Amino acid sequence: MISCINHDVYYELEKDEGFDLSDETPNLNEKGEYYLIRWPAKGFVIGTGSFSLGGLTLEEVVAEAERIVQQKINWLNNWLNNWLNNWLNNWLN
Repeated sequence: MISCINHDVYYELEKDEGFDLSDETPNLNEKGEYYLIRWPAKGFVIGTGSFSLGGLTLEEVVAEAERIVQQKINWLNNWLNNWLNNWLNNWLN
């Protein structure tokens, strides 16, 4: 699953840990977004699994996910994906 978030997770973690980020900017696209690849755990239980670094464009992230699994993926775009993306954004914020 690919999720779109509106913050740079690693930038925010480093900022929270007190790193000097005065010369840094969050790694976000022109819309202020970043895409993550979510690898669900067995059984596709909500809130489980792991994340991979994604990218700034949907095309870039799709290519990366397909490179990792070494085959083309039949992507679904439906209400469940939208619901899960909203849930994920709320969980991460």
